[in-house]
Amino acid sequence: MNSLNLKLITPHGTILDEEINQATMNTEAGEITVLANHTPLVSVLRAGTLLAKKDGKNMPLAVAGGIIQFFKNKLIILTDTAEHASGIDLERAQQKAAKLARELGQKEKMNLTTYKTLQRQLEREQARIGVAKKWRK
Repeated sequence: MNSLNLKLITPHGTILDEEINQATMNTEAGEITVLANHTPLVSVLRAGTLLAKKDGKNMPLAVAGGIIQFFKNKLIILTDTAEHASGIDLERAQQKAAKLARELGQKEKMNLTTYKTLQRQLEREQARIGVAKKWRK
């Protein structure tokens, strides 16, 4: 089976650097799956699940927004945060999401920058919750 190199990088370092068979993620244009020999691309990554597959095994991660680039069988993902499903504290993520949702309910009291920041934080927590609920063992 053909493979591609996935390099997942956050400000804290490289989270993953592996040969995989495919990667599925959410972009601004919708959900995409990148396989070996995919057309070169650059896209904006949305908060959500990054599902890398290697030899039939799933490697799910929760990712925040960022940038993806695919060229010559190298997929580079730059993101603010990335967490393996097993490392997510579901209860804490749910509490934080509820708090952010309450804060966003007060949007008439905040400026647009604050609102957008809280909205991105809520999307990140929702991604963490989704990954933890679906993939944690």
